[in-house]
Amino acid sequence: MSGAVQEVRRHLLKLAQTWPKDPLRPSMDFGEAIRRATEAELTGPQAKRHLAESRKSLAALERIRTSESLREYPTPRHILQPASSPSHYAQLVETMNRITRGQSVQPTMAQRLRRFFGLPVH
Repeated sequence: MSGAVQEVRRHLLKLAQTWPKDPLRPSMDFGEAIRRATEAELTGPQAKRHLAESRKSLAALERIRTSESLREYPTPRHILQPASSPSHYAQLVETMNRITRGQSVQPTMAQRLRRFFGLPVH
């Protein structure tokens, strides 16, 4: 295995180890998927053929992990706060945060009634 292949392989495996776990889907480990793909593509005689594509993948994954893509291409306000339900995504994020903290996400009776009558749910 060439030095370039080993370097890219090492960086991808380190990235896979440090990839954050998804608290909402603990059984789906993206870091493990990166590791398996790296082992499959950058091990053995075919490794040199996949080097250029692996470098591109490494760069893309690093941009995602560091949120560089999000800063470069921010989500427009009209997407995050649609006119039909401006607080939808804020409530979704709050619900996911409550799940990760182990708190109940069961809506109260008041929240259910507000949702039923089309009123904003806080």
